[in-house]
Amino acid sequence: MADGTPPTRAVALLPVTVVGRKLARLRARLHRSRLDVALASGVDPWSDAELLIRATQLSALRTRRGLAEALEKIVTIAESPRPEPATRCIRLRRHAVLQQRECLLTLAAHIQAPAPVPIAVLAQLRLLVGDPSSPIYRGGAPADDLATAVDNCVAGLDPSTGRLAL
Repeated sequence: MADGTPPTRAVALLPVTVVGRKLARLRARLHRSRLDVALASGVDPWSDAELLIRATQLSALRTRRGLAEALEKIVTIAESPRPEPATRCIRLRRHAVLQQRECLLTLAAHIQAPAPVPIAVLAQLRLLVGDPSSPIYRGGAPADDLATAVDNCVAGLDPSTGRLAL
């Protein structure tokens, strides 16, 4: 630069060696919760190698389908009159989940389709289904936060209207 300061890098550098790339992927998996929080809040995934790797992992169709299945399973558990023995340890806020049923199922349908999905939305959904402090689960964030989180995801999918076709 003209003032003597080095230019800032717009895109993070990924490790060049095979071992370096494997270590970076491992670090991204180990720190996925922290990275997901950053990505969900809108941090640019191109700004850091670990964020870029985590964004790539989240955007993989396999991961997206897993998130969609988790959303569908949460709705199914909430709808069941009597929980299966294997799901008794999952302490869902059934009423809150059922209030958001249509939006959760629509989000699930959108993220498993091959169309692009914003990384922030995928990270928010991953935190919603995978974090025990999520408003989906008893003992997590307040139940009212579920509607806000779902609305944020919907708005992230279609920022022009803030709505999805249900």
